[in-house]
Amino acid sequence: MCGITGRIRSGNAVEDLMAGLENLEYRGYDSAGLAVQNGHGIDVLKREGEAEVLRALVDQRQPSGPIGIGHTRWSTHGPPTDANAHPHTGSTDRVAVVHNGIIENYDTLREELRARGHEFTSETDTEVVPHLVEEFLDDGAEPFDAFMRAVDRLDGSYALAAIIDGTDAIFATRNGSPLVVGLADDGFFLASDVPAFIEFTDRVIYLENEDVAVLRPDSYGIFDRSATAVERPVDTVEWSSEDAEKSGFDHYMLKEIHEQPASLNQTIQRAVRSRRRVDHAR
Repeated sequence: MCGITGRIRSGNAVEDLMAGLENLEYRGYDSAGLAVQNGHGIDVLKREGEAEVLRALVDQRQPSGPIGIGHTRWSTHGPPTDANAHPHTGSTDRVAVVHNGIIENYDTLREELRARGHEFTSETDTEVVPHLVEEFLDDGAEPFDAFMRAVDRLDGSYALAAIIDGTDAIFATRNGSPLVVGLADDGFFLASDVPAFIEFTDRVIYLENEDVAVLRPDSYGIFDRSATAVERPVDTVEWSSEDAEKSGFDHYMLKEIHEQPASLNQTIQRAVRSRRRVDHAR
């Protein structure tokens, strides 16, 4: 199962992203990568294999920047290769995207884009997204609008995160695949699952279907698909980074089996709290 991580705050994003990718190893993957804004473009590093292979590349190239996204991939469209690993970029490398799920109409979109001169370097469905965003940027759209217009073209179940050169923001949305925002004291995190950033913050917002999140260095916003701002509750995660480890079990699956009663109880409690908020709002 693929994993997404993102981070926007002061300092170098790379170590936080690598920590997030390593925290998501329990999901399994065949390739990993990250992209950071380095002040004069977007630096993309990705490799087939485990996170330690990516770590070797990071140590060699030493990328740096305060804003970044990362990804662990299980192959669906295209085999596990460096080219098919995420993040993916468009023709001019000004947009980088990571993606979980399936874009069902990617064949149609890719052929439309090819007919307009776009060239593709991977076999993935994901690659159509940065090309779409770039095209709308070239048409004069602002980054948020370009991202929204690209998402409007997509059919399927997906979670997406994107960074755009020259824009201090992470843009993200979900439809069927989970995404969660982490609220730290000095910035924000994004992931497909809380363990990616639990060592940095326990305050989270679970995005709902078709939510669009915009994370900036000192603020965040959540919008519906009509670009109208919406409110989502902030929850406190009631477990620690140690809880996300194997805790002495030989395998994560065995740990999860033993944790099912507690997990069910936490789910029920969260549903009860959510229902109380709805009743109170009425």
